Amino acid sequence: MKKGILLLLVIMLTISLGLNIFVVMKSKDLKEPEEIVIETPKLTEEEKRLQAYRKAHPELDEEEAKKQLLMNLDKEMYTDASPAKNLDSNTVLVNAYNYVKKDYVPSDLELLYTDIRTGEEVKLRKECKDAYLELYAYCQSNNVEMSLASGFKSYEAIEKEYNETKNGFKPGYDERQTGLVCDITFDIYYPLEHIKEDGFYSTFLEHLHEYGFILRYPDDKTAYTLQSNIPYRIRYVGKEAANAIYKDHICLEEYICVINQGML
Repeated sequence: MKKGILLLLVIMLTISLGLNIFVVMKSKDLKEPEEIVIETPKLTEEEKRLQAYRKAHPELDEEEAKKQLLMNLDKEMYTDASPAKNLDSNTVLVNAYNYVKKDYVPSDLELLYTDIRTGEEVKLRKECKDAYLELYAYCQSNNVEMSLASGFKSYEAIEKEYNETKNGFKPGYDERQTGLVCDITFDIYYPLEHIKEDGFYSTFLEHLHEYGFILRYPDDKTAYTLQSNIPYRIRYVGKEAANAIYKDHICLEEYICVINQGML
């Protein structure tokens, strides 16, 4: 009996020692928990650009800030400009950030008339010219004689004009070089700016889009165009774009943003 009890105690002691050795060995195998480091995702260059722009303009929400970045409004005018894209497109954008190269001349220019006073040939791109003639007929049907004061201008002509007056658009940044711009008047004997005083002017603007034209520089879009209102300058963009711009009450810069949304 005593031998049995003694044997039982020896067995229990052996098991206890074995368990202790196992626990010690396992504890040595366990490594101290490593420090968990959560890395902040790296921002892309465009995200950094957006962050910096919103910091500089806290009044803008994210959507508006993105829209203005698509217009390159965070960059230096003229200094950070790039060649205009899709020069043969009706919606080509030419502004302080998108310039036309010196040697560009549209391939489909057509003569509209020759100025009998100066001998200057007034030309427009074919599609623009056809649309202008339709708009002209519309004005005549309302007993208004619309005249085209200026159409296509070469880089050299714009440069000469700019050097002489020091006003207007810099050469390369004047949309008249695209052949899609019409400077119009309802009375050739008054300065072009006076067109907005004409009683027909507001009606004229309401119907421009029907012929594929827009008012290029509206007075409520200067934050985007960076250009004060030019009441006599209309721009041909085609009926699809003109209808969208009219319907959404936007300017050409904003329309291009809609096309390019998702770039940021």
